[in-house]
Amino acid sequence: MLRKWKQMLRSGYFVRLLWTISLSIIAVLVVFAAVIYTSYGTLYLSSLSSRGQTTAAEICDGLEAALRDYSTAVDELAAGRLTKQWLAQSPSEDGGLSLLRQMYGYKNGFTEEAAISVVSIRTGAVLSTGSSSLAPGETDSLNWSVFRQANETDGVAVHLTAKDAVLEDTTRLALAKAVCGADGQKLGYVLLEAPRTTLAALYHMPAAAYPAEMLLLNPYDTVIYSSAGAQAEGLGKLTGGKSAEAAWSGSRSGTLWGDSYAYCRSDALRGLVLVELPKTQITSFRSSLLGALLLGLATAALVSVLVAWRVAQTISRPVHQLRASMEKFRNGELDTRVPVQRSDEMGQLEADFNLMTEQIEQLVEHVQQEQESLRVAEAQALSLQVNPHFIYNVLDLIGWCARLGKNDVVVQVTVNFGKLLRSILNNRDDMVCVRTEMDMVRAYIDIQKLRYADRLQVEMQLDASLEEARIPKLLIQPLVENALVHGLEGKPGVGRIRVSSRREGRYLVFLVEDNGVGLSEERLEHVRQLKSHGMYNIGLSNVQQRAQLYGDERCGLRIESQLGEGTKVWLTVLPQPETEKRKEGDDVPGASGGG
Repeated sequence: MLRKWKQMLRSGYFVRLLWTISLSIIAVLVVFAAVIYTSYGTLYLSSLSSRGQTTAAEICDGLEAALRDYSTAVDELAAGRLTKQWLAQSPSEDGGLSLLRQMYGYKNGFTEEAAISVVSIRTGAVLSTGSSSLAPGETDSLNWSVFRQANETDGVAVHLTAKDAVLEDTTRLALAKAVCGADGQKLGYVLLEAPRTTLAALYHMPAAAYPAEMLLLNPYDTVIYSSAGAQAEGLGKLTGGKSAEAAWSGSRSGTLWGDSYAYCRSDALRGLVLVELPKTQITSFRSSLLGALLLGLATAALVSVLVAWRVAQTISRPVHQLRASMEKFRNGELDTRVPVQRSDEMGQLEADFNLMTEQIEQLVEHVQQEQESLRVAEAQALSLQVNPHFIYNVLDLIGWCARLGKNDVVVQVTVNFGKLLRSILNNRDDMVCVRTEMDMVRAYIDIQKLRYADRLQVEMQLDASLEEARIPKLLIQPLVENALVHGLEGKPGVGRIRVSSRREGRYLVFLVEDNGVGLSEERLEHVRQLKSHGMYNIGLSNVQQRAQLYGDERCGLRIESQLGEGTKVWLTVLPQPETEKRKEGDDVPGASGGG
């Protein structure tokens, strides 16, 4: 029985059939869950929208009830005898106290806070039950805001405002009515101001059971009140380019902006109450519903998924192993192999992969060996080139001293020259430390000083921390020789050569500069090509090639020169690691330190 199951698991047809059945069941369950999720989500959103509209209607009814009380008070005060008597400045026994008591009577009868004021047009006098927006004697403001609306109607003018230029910053609802005398002339106004706290109180009871943002808008989409705080009130248009224009016609209540807000319109107030549909509740419901559906879906599909997973393991595991091995091989691990544990097509693929990687590894090793052999041969060939100018100059110096009978100088030059050549040729390692390289340079300078005497001055400013760094040999001596032969020969007076070194990151930079004859622009461009023509420019070309051969594209020479002023040559090299070859033991006697 177990063998039969193994054969079935190894059958590709069985695997495809099992996956087809499992995925079909899962697909049906997913569609069923999606239908339930969408239906219940729509029903819940509809219920929440209805609840939001009900809350907006409750707030709207509360505002309209308060508005009726306020309108009645303003209307009765505007028609009252005491108000007209005070505005006409007729003699009264109590100087307006009776009117003020009447105003306080209305104010105390209000459910919510409001301030009542009577304003005289002729004198600008103000009689108020609280802090009035108008200062006594100020009559210019009576042509603006709610007063202008009162001038245009015979009834009570209703004005929703936030941060009005005429009224108090805290005023959100203002009612005003013009008071006329017997001759029809306007004597003044009765003004009622409801502050922001009044709207907050009217919004509070419905909002306590409905934790979401609530707004009051005027017909111009200005936020008159926001339960989120006064910061967003009176700032002009709604943010995000929103517009509530659609809510000012048609049904008194509904939803706006993709069912994100419910609204209720008050035509009497000329305002729009908006209630945000709480996203947290929607998200929470959807999350709970989704969690329940996913749990049911997972439970219903558990058996088929487990079986499919177990069956798929027989293919997915070797595929993942093969992919991981390919990734390692791509990253340079050429000895990567895959264990072959199967006899089917996958096992054959693993065996083919192992054969391919083995052949590629052998090919890469062969290519690397050839490249290394080519690089070593090229480096050795370059290192065997000796600048002919050096040999010719030394032999010329020996011949010149011999003709003058300076036998001691001839002996000293010959001995130093012989030891210098022996040190160069006997050291089979292509690498030397900076200290040994500079000793060769000093030995060469000592030889040349026997020829130029006081006409040659050499200064060396070398970083002592770089002395043990290993670089290709005979890189700096050709630069010094080039400065001497092509820079200082033919120059009258004292010639100066300065050699310095420094470290830049992982690179070493050497600078050889002279005060010689310099190069013209045309000649400088020709030299910068670093091409050897016969025996000419062999030194610079050799240094450039070896510096790049043992380094990278940043290594090599950079040359700057001014005609009549001198030349500067920068050499950038990459220090080489220590090797197991024999240590350098050939010092160069006779090196004087280089000035």
